[in-house]
Amino acid sequence: MKGVAIIDSSGELLASADSVEGALRGVIGRNMLAARRAAKLSQAQLARRVGRSQTFVGRVERGVIACGEAYVLAVLQACGLPADWRP
Repeated sequence: MKGVAIIDSSGELLASADSVEGALRGVIGRNMLAARRAAKLSQAQLARRVGRSQTFVGRVERGVIACGEAYVLAVLQACGLPADWRP
């Protein structure tokens, strides 16, 4: 099976995976990790703020599981970042 790569406008590889869904999970996960780090929060602290488990937060950040728009917005809010924030 051929892989999928997501490349930004400057040509930098953002993610690669066996599927589009997997590549998107990777990009979103890295962005959620960057947001948490920008807020200087641990996974446990973020999990408490968004009402999820630390395991869930970690799995999203690693791109293991998908998350919805509501979770992304909750993370940004919990991190004190605007909804249009980009890493």
